[in-house]
Amino acid sequence: MTAKTSTDAPAPVTTGSDNGAENIEPLKGSTDPLINRFDYAGGMRDYLSGIKSMSDPAANRFLPDTSFAPDSSFQIAQTEAINPNSATDAISVVAQLAGRAERGRAGDRTTRPEQADPLIQQKINELQTRFNITITPPGVFLGNQENLCASPGRDKPKDNPNAPSAIRSRVPTMHELESLDKALQTTGDAALTRDGSPLKVTFTNKPSEGGGRGGRTGGEGAFYLPPKENNGVAELRINPSSRLLDPILPHMLRHEIGHNAEVNAYTDGKHPNEVLEGLGFKSIPNPFYSGAPGEPSTLDAVRVKENGKDSFYLRMPPDCQNPRGDWLRVNENGQLLSQTGRLVPMRDGQPDPRSPIQPFSRPDAFIQNNIAVKHPTRYFDNVNEVITEAFARYSGLDDAGKAKFQNDFPNHYEAVRRMLEAQKLNLGR
Repeated sequence: MTAKTSTDAPAPVTTGSDNGAENIEPLKGSTDPLINRFDYAGGMRDYLSGIKSMSDPAANRFLPDTSFAPDSSFQIAQTEAINPNSATDAISVVAQLAGRAERGRAGDRTTRPEQADPLIQQKINELQTRFNITITPPGVFLGNQENLCASPGRDKPKDNPNAPSAIRSRVPTMHELESLDKALQTTGDAALTRDGSPLKVTFTNKPSEGGGRGGRTGGEGAFYLPPKENNGVAELRINPSSRLLDPILPHMLRHEIGHNAEVNAYTDGKHPNEVLEGLGFKSIPNPFYSGAPGEPSTLDAVRVKENGKDSFYLRMPPDCQNPRGDWLRVNENGQLLSQTGRLVPMRDGQPDPRSPIQPFSRPDAFIQNNIAVKHPTRYFDNVNEVITEAFARYSGLDDAGKAKFQNDFPNHYEAVRRMLEAQKLNLGR
């Protein structure tokens, strides 16, 4: 569920109606839409637990910071991941995309089984043999899309393979297979599983969520299903992604494979507390925790420098009313705070709508500019996502780039190193 925030204060700051005389510094974030747009998919549990992460090609959260982008292969990433402090941000989107022919779209959005081209099948066989993975054949029914904008009390869609919302596996494009190859080459043991079974890779014919906010769907990209949520099978699902040019799709796939490394390293998927603190996070009680199965009892709050002091904010998923999503201010006990620091009264696990004291929120741009610990990319919703982003970034670099990464982001490097050491121990490598 999404917490309610009142909107009686001047934009861009959302405040509760107990608005007091607090010195709120002006928003320093860029107004460029490429900086502030975030189109997330996934329910609150999936989103905040950091296990499943869908992606959108326009969302800058998955793209590397320009400071680490090699001039040639990362130009498109530079264009999308606009950094207001970087001179390279003046590069025109049109200039970067001009002359690039769109990749082949064969098999991208089909709803019926089709035969793979012999070259495609040859590549599938090669990847399965080289990396000990299994690629789901086309035509397998995977469930139905869920409407993101349906009422909160709706039931999950019933499995109906004949409905227009039916999701099936499909034949991948060569571009997707090449991107998967690049990701697997650089992620090493992260694609292995603790029980020795092959990592399952499924190419889907449509996103798992439809009817998205503002007419958007779950988008292109990929997401990871951990064994405990997927009948004991570790699975990487890849939505139609041919329009994601290099290096975006390989980066996304390394990110999702990084979630498998987390499962290999930590049974509960949680990193050590000192890792959280080093990355500017604090584990707090989930203010919306109801005890429902699978719902996390704790969440990761990010530390922000605000008025010269430390504050903590909790990332909330977007919804149909707020397509971007905001960050709610909380204290270290996991209690929601108003603008003036008063505790927000709760009712049935949500802020009491009858109370004039409502949660205080900040927009993405403010958090970006005032976060206590800077990250190598702009996706830092929780510590799991920060570390898998660091893993994806680090594993895609050459030796010189890795040395620079270690020097510039020592805490992120240490978090990745500890995760891989724990994975190595658990895999018996």
